[in-house]
Amino acid sequence: MNYLKILQTTTVLILLASIAGCTHHRGLAVTHSPNPTAIHQAKTAEAPAFPYVWYYRTEVSNATDRPIQVTKFEGWFYLDAKWTPANITHRTLTSDDFSTWFAQGDRITNGWIQPRGKAVCDPNWHGATSPVPPRCKWTFEGIDTSGKAYHAEAEIKSIPVEK
Repeated sequence: MNYLKILQTTTVLILLASIAGCTHHRGLAVTHSPNPTAIHQAKTAEAPAFPYVWYYRTEVSNATDRPIQVTKFEGWFYLDAKWTPANITHRTLTSDDFSTWFAQGDRITNGWIQPRGKAVCDPNWHGATSPVPPRCKWTFEGIDTSGKAYHAEAEIKSIPVEK
């Protein structure tokens, strides 16, 4: 396939995705710190749900001049050569979950991050039954007050636990 044919095919695919409502605008961002993480204990009253746990801070930022509502978010593990949803609730997380989990930054109500605002989950975590975890990432879907869709994701690298 020559370069012109590839360019035409790519242009058509982008146009079709836009028509189907699959276009995501820039403006929602996610970061984890430290990344990579080797933190295996956190200052929480709860006992870990897994024998091996990695802790970190997750920030979701709105870089736009409009409020963005996080409508759903998810943790993922890379298992059997594909990304598989994985979180402690065993269901897709909602805007209400987002408001509860990301309460350490700016005030978040019903998943809404205000313009230039930041939502923080500290500590965030993922766990495994093995000291060598699978790859992990978090994804966030949102919509602003004009109906524009947003997507942000970031992988968190986990340093294996030394025995």
